[in-house]
Amino acid sequence: MRNLLSVFGICVIFLSLGFTAGCLEEFDSQEEEVDFTGMYNVTGTEEVNGKSSQITDTITIIEDTSGNLSIKTQNFGTLKAQITSTHSFRIDKQDTTVKTSSGKVQVTIEGKGSVSAGLLEISGSYSVKGQVVTFHLSGFRM
Repeated sequence: MRNLLSVFGICVIFLSLGFTAGCLEEFDSQEEEVDFTGMYNVTGTEEVNGKSSQITDTITIIEDTSGNLSIKTQNFGTLKAQITSTHSFRIDKQDTTVKTSSGKVQVTIEGKGSVSAGLLEISGSYSVKGQVVTFHLSGFRM
């Protein structure tokens, strides 16, 4: 009888471990779907000719029915972006108006970004008056 109970106990343990491993495997195999949409408070830097300045912005991301993103910013206007993977997107070259210390300037901008665990990262560049300005923004969903 004692051997039968031992065998039964071992079977229960193996069944429990097998069930747990199966659940974990199924969870790991599911691709996490990221929701890009939302409002983000971001801070970052712009750099031109080795000089950098700090910037802050509020960014709102909206996804349209075709899976493209509309990224509305205070400093860079509204940008169109394409989702490239579960966590990332690409901002193809496009014209926009950028706020500068001397007013608004029409520029061509491009970049890339990602969202992971509620953290938005966007980097890219634009040229103004023959100079290339690079930028990087980072912030969490509000």
